[in-house]
Amino acid sequence: MDKINNLLVKNRINICAGLVLFMILCLSPKSFAFELEWHGFTQAHTAAKTTAKYPGDKREDIFVGAEKLRLQLSGSSDDGAAGFTVKADLANDSVNNETYNDLREMYMDYSGNAFDLRVGRQIITWGVGDLLFINDVFPKDWQALFTGEPMEYMKLGSDAVKLNIYADTVTMELVVTPFFRQDNLPSSKIFISNASSSSLSYETQMPDHTFDNAETALRLSVPIFGFDSSLYAYRGFWRSPSGAPDDVSDPTLLIMSFSPLAEYGFSVQGNVATGVLSLEGGYYDSVDDRDGTDPFVPNSQWRYLVGFQKQFGADTVISAQYYGESMVNYEEYLNNAPESAMPVKQNHQYVTLRFTRFFIYQTLKFNVFGYYSPDEEDYYVIPEIRYTLTDGMWTAIGANIFGGKKEYTFFGQFDKNDNVYAVLRYEF
Repeated sequence: MDKINNLLVKNRINICAGLVLFMILCLSPKSFAFELEWHGFTQAHTAAKTTAKYPGDKREDIFVGAEKLRLQLSGSSDDGAAGFTVKADLANDSVNNETYNDLREMYMDYSGNAFDLRVGRQIITWGVGDLLFINDVFPKDWQALFTGEPMEYMKLGSDAVKLNIYADTVTMELVVTPFFRQDNLPSSKIFISNASSSSLSYETQMPDHTFDNAETALRLSVPIFGFDSSLYAYRGFWRSPSGAPDDVSDPTLLIMSFSPLAEYGFSVQGNVATGVLSLEGGYYDSVDDRDGTDPFVPNSQWRYLVGFQKQFGADTVISAQYYGESMVNYEEYLNNAPESAMPVKQNHQYVTLRFTRFFIYQTLKFNVFGYYSPDEEDYYVIPEIRYTLTDGMWTAIGANIFGGKKEYTFFGQFDKNDNVYAVLRYEF
């Protein structure tokens, strides 16, 4: 399976590179004179468990030890109409004695009078939530977040074509992604999950690479009374897999698959009083289980968010959010759920709080972000201190603290995975 996944990744990279090369060849001859710029960084990142050992019999307090070299090459044509960017990481995993490379982004840009076109691997962010996602339907790396990697690694690149069209005050953004990419969830190789009680082996089935399975996302943005307002639509798949037994009466294998998903939503953000108000909502249409009778496919649900951010003086920012989910056809879900399954609640909420404070001429930054679920009674807190050593060098230390009253809730299942981390980066 790993060999197949590696081959798929290589094919995606080759196709992405081919698309970029195709766009270069399609440009006018005078556009080939590119001004090139090199950037990058070297980074050391380590994390150590404080509440549990490494999964398995071997004790490993230090479960992350990585050194990375980032190389970034970008260029633009003399007339500014065309450009390209490549961001690639070469990394060494000291814990597992492995080296690997990661093509973070590689895309080509072309701008016309009323449009922008970007083709290739790119990181796309939609919505107004702070570490809460409704209309941001693009892939994410939860393991990077849970191990203290810099926040830029929270998002994964999509091999996509993105077209922006501008008409007066309205902007339309269309994203077509031929190759599905799942969320990177915390690996059982380094995280102990109390919820992982199944003794069955499993097999992951990815969506086929067909035209019908291409993901399509659309955003329409327009300012309304001074508020940044957007409408969203998406056709694709749930980013996290659902498990179904190969035989309900006598299971021997758990089949993990990604169910089709359609999503429709909105967001509004703007200044209110002395702060910034954010509103976001969306309907997750579970295409294969609209009546809610299939226990192995997620039910449709409503999601909503309200947030407010306020700055106090020049050095302090406080923000809070309320986020909720409401399952559709909940009675059907309960009637069809397996007897051995722990049923989820119809309504699920999170409250978040972020506090940021700068010191010493803003070279020292203290930041803490926390989730708390009133219904599941679990939490996740991320305190961090970051210090800028020189113009190109900074270091950060922080922690990931999980907890909850029940072992099967989302954050409660990671209760034994509290960790501290440190990052040192030099940028050039």
